[in-house]
Amino acid sequence: MPTNSEQLTTLPCITTVSALAGQAWQFAAADGSFKKVSVNGHYRVNSGEMALHAALAGVGFAILGEKPCRPFIERGELQEVTLELPPAPLQLSALYRERHFMPARTRVWLEFIQSQMADVR
Repeated sequence: MPTNSEQLTTLPCITTVSALAGQAWQFAAADGSFKKVSVNGHYRVNSGEMALHAALAGVGFAILGEKPCRPFIERGELQEVTLELPPAPLQLSALYRERHFMPARTRVWLEFIQSQMADVR
Protein backbone atom coordinates (compact mmCIF):
# COMPACT_ATOMS: atom_id res chain seq x y z
CA MET A 1 0.00 0.00 0.00
CA PRO A 2 1.26 3.49 -0.75
CA THR A 3 2.08 5.76 2.18
CA ASN A 4 3.26 8.74 0.14
CA SER A 5 1.39 10.61 -2.60
CA GLU A 6 4.43 10.38 -4.91
CA GLN A 7 4.04 6.59 -4.98
CA LEU A 8 0.79 7.05 -6.91
CA THR A 9 2.79 8.02 -10.01
CA THR A 10 3.67 4.36 -10.56
CA LEU A 11 0.47 2.70 -9.34
CA PRO A 12 -2.80 2.22 -11.28
CA CYS A 13 -5.20 5.07 -10.52
CA ILE A 14 -8.81 5.74 -11.45
CA THR A 15 -9.29 9.32 -12.62
CA THR A 16 -12.42 11.23 -13.51
CA VAL A 17 -12.89 13.09 -16.77
CA SER A 18 -15.11 15.76 -15.23
CA ALA A 19 -13.67 16.56 -11.78
CA LEU A 20 -10.07 17.27 -12.76
CA ALA A 21 -10.31 16.87 -16.53
CA GLY A 22 -7.28 14.60 -16.51
CA GLN A 23 -5.14 17.01 -14.50
CA ALA A 24 -2.83 16.04 -11.66
CA TRP A 25 -4.33 15.01 -8.34
CA GLN A 26 -4.00 17.67 -5.66
CA PHE A 27 -3.17 17.14 -2.02
CA ALA A 28 -3.51 19.73 0.77
CA ALA A 29 -0.36 20.65 2.69
CA ALA A 30 -0.51 21.91 6.29
CA ASP A 31 0.50 25.42 5.19
CA GLY A 32 -2.54 25.69 2.91
CA SER A 33 -0.65 25.08 -0.32
CA PHE A 34 -1.43 22.29 -2.74
CA LYS A 35 0.89 19.55 -3.92
CA LYS A 36 0.15 18.28 -7.43
CA VAL A 37 0.89 14.67 -8.31
CA SER A 38 0.60 13.37 -11.88
CA VAL A 39 -0.87 9.95 -11.22
CA ASN A 40 -0.88 6.93 -13.48
CA GLY A 41 -4.50 7.43 -14.61
CA HIS A 42 -4.84 4.42 -16.87
CA TYR A 43 -8.60 4.18 -16.24
CA ARG A 44 -10.84 7.25 -16.66
CA VAL A 45 -14.50 7.48 -15.73
CA ASN A 46 -17.23 10.12 -15.93
CA SER A 47 -18.45 10.13 -12.33
CA GLY A 48 -17.55 9.41 -8.74
CA GLU A 49 -20.03 6.54 -8.74
CA MET A 50 -18.24 4.90 -11.66
CA ALA A 51 -14.89 5.46 -9.91
CA LEU A 52 -16.28 3.73 -6.82
CA HIS A 53 -17.42 0.72 -8.86
CA ALA A 54 -14.02 0.54 -10.57
CA ALA A 55 -12.26 0.64 -7.19
CA LEU A 56 -14.55 -2.13 -5.92
CA ALA A 57 -13.57 -4.18 -8.99
CA GLY A 58 -9.89 -3.72 -8.10
CA VAL A 59 -9.02 -1.53 -11.08
CA GLY A 60 -6.87 0.87 -9.04
CA PHE A 61 -6.67 3.65 -6.49
CA ALA A 62 -9.22 6.47 -6.45
CA ILE A 63 -9.94 9.60 -4.45
CA LEU A 64 -13.52 9.17 -3.28
CA GLY A 65 -15.80 10.69 -0.68
CA GLU A 66 -15.85 8.92 2.66
CA LYS A 67 -19.65 8.85 2.98
CA PRO A 68 -20.40 6.68 -0.10
CA CYS A 69 -17.39 4.44 0.64
CA ARG A 70 -18.00 3.85 4.35
CA PRO A 71 -20.28 0.76 3.97
CA PHE A 72 -17.77 -0.90 1.63
CA ILE A 73 -14.87 -0.12 3.97
CA GLU A 74 -16.78 -1.57 6.94
CA ARG A 75 -17.51 -4.77 4.99
CA GLY A 76 -13.87 -5.07 3.93
CA GLU A 77 -14.66 -4.55 0.24
CA LEU A 78 -12.57 -1.34 0.07
CA GLN A 79 -9.46 -0.37 1.96
CA GLU A 80 -8.88 3.20 3.03
CA VAL A 81 -5.34 4.39 2.30
CA THR A 82 -3.79 7.11 4.45
CA LEU A 83 -1.08 9.15 2.75
CA GLU A 84 1.23 11.83 4.18
CA LEU A 85 -1.17 14.51 2.86
CA PRO A 86 -4.97 14.47 2.54
CA PRO A 87 -6.61 15.04 -0.84
CA ALA A 88 -7.40 18.68 -1.55
CA PRO A 89 -11.06 19.49 -0.91
CA LEU A 90 -13.31 19.48 -3.94
CA GLN A 91 -14.81 22.90 -4.50
CA LEU A 92 -18.31 23.22 -5.90
CA SER A 93 -19.77 26.46 -7.20
CA ALA A 94 -23.30 27.46 -8.04
CA LEU A 95 -23.61 30.43 -10.35
CA TYR A 96 -26.79 32.42 -10.55
CA ARG A 97 -27.72 35.76 -12.00
CA GLU A 98 -28.94 37.88 -9.08
CA ARG A 99 -29.59 37.13 -5.45
CA HIS A 100 -32.13 39.95 -5.03
CA PHE A 101 -34.56 38.54 -7.62
CA MET A 102 -33.77 34.86 -7.16
CA PRO A 103 -36.75 32.57 -7.83
CA ALA A 104 -37.92 30.58 -4.80
CA ARG A 105 -37.16 27.26 -6.50
CA THR A 106 -33.54 28.33 -7.08
CA ARG A 107 -33.16 29.40 -3.44
CA VAL A 108 -34.65 26.09 -2.23
CA TRP A 109 -32.33 24.13 -4.54
CA LEU A 110 -29.24 26.01 -3.27
CA GLU A 111 -30.27 25.45 0.35
CA PHE A 112 -30.81 21.74 -0.35
CA ILE A 113 -27.37 21.39 -1.96
CA GLN A 114 -25.75 23.22 0.98
CA SER A 115 -27.46 20.94 3.50
CA GLN A 116 -26.45 17.82 1.57
CA MET A 117 -22.83 18.90 1.25
CA ALA A 118 -22.43 20.10 4.85
CA ASP A 119 -21.21 16.74 6.20
CA VAL A 120 -19.53 15.34 3.09
CA ARG A 121 -15.87 14.44 3.42
